[in-house]
Amino acid sequence: ESPSEIRDQRRYMDALIERYETYFQKLVDFDAQQQELVARTQDLLTFIDERILWVPSGRAVQPDLLSDGRDALAWLTGSKYLAQLGRGTRDASMRWWPLNLLVLLLLLSYIPAARRIRSRLRSLGDEARRTDCIRFAPTVEAVGLSLLNAIWLPALIAYFAWRLELSPSATQYTRSISYGLVMAAGFWATLRVPRQLLRPRGVAVAHCGWPEDATQVLFRNLGWFAWVTVPAVFMIGVFEMRGEDLWRESVGRLLFLVALLAVVVFNYLALRPNGSLSAMLTSRIRKRPWTWRIVRLASLAVPLGLAAAALRGFYWTALQFSVRLHFTLLFLFLLALGLQLAARLS
Repeated sequence: ESPSEIRDQRRYMDALIERYETYFQKLVDFDAQQQELVARTQDLLTFIDERILWVPSGRAVQPDLLSDGRDALAWLTGSKYLAQLGRGTRDASMRWWPLNLLVLLLLLSYIPAARRIRSRLRSLGDEARRTDCIRFAPTVEAVGLSLLNAIWLPALIAYFAWRLELSPSATQYTRSISYGLVMAAGFWATLRVPRQLLRPRGVAVAHCGWPEDATQVLFRNLGWFAWVTVPAVFMIGVFEMRGEDLWRESVGRLLFLVALLAVVVFNYLALRPNGSLSAMLTSRIRKRPWTWRIVRLASLAVPLGLAAAALRGFYWTALQFSVRLHFTLLFLFLLALGLQLAARLS
């Protein structure tokens, strides 16, 4: 090649490199603008979620929702997607295997320790019931052991879901399952904490002096309530993460209605005249018949009203209201128990 041709090639290459650099810089700027758009969109969605509730999220229940539900269940149980979940689980177990091994060893060591913890809780309860017991240490230890016994299983599920979410091979299906597991673990923890505090010869009975028979009935009712509602919350979380409106408004809404029905039955059993919660409350609060009638009526009317709203198309609103109401009631329960413990300390 002649020197002039070489100079021409060099000039063309320099121009091409410059254009590639310009193109690359424009791609970087475009990606930054996309990220900014995604962030602003998320901020807007968060603003709407926090402040704009009473707007329909879908249509009222119609027959064609059944076909949408079949499609959703076909996606959930599809062999292709289950294989994706298997690959994600295998990858999550192999990556960071030292941490996974440590968690597994902690689990294996806690399983035999759980029986000893329950035995220790009974011993602490018997000690606190003695009339000559003036120490608060048994109560503090009992509360700590009860909380530990309550959260270890939900924490294990949440850890597995977290590792599954971080897996590089995680697909949309895998991430949806992971999100559902996190929601179910968190909700289950909010049920296990009061249930462990209400266990026979536990904190509520032995350390706070709550009626033993009524507390045991409430302890058992929380057991079947968790069996019904925790799987429903898991499925609701899966379809919320999936983001398909038709599937969320069909299967998700149906499972939400099942959970609300369980709430109605639980409230009726707990607050009827000879119910467990009525016995515990009336033993400490001056009973006024009209007040308790209003409480019982509200305990049934609120979940039924939320179910009616979900059927009319306000499913997302009813779901958000139910979440906030659940955590409010949990806070009130823990506050009442804390006041009882503070009175014992004083």
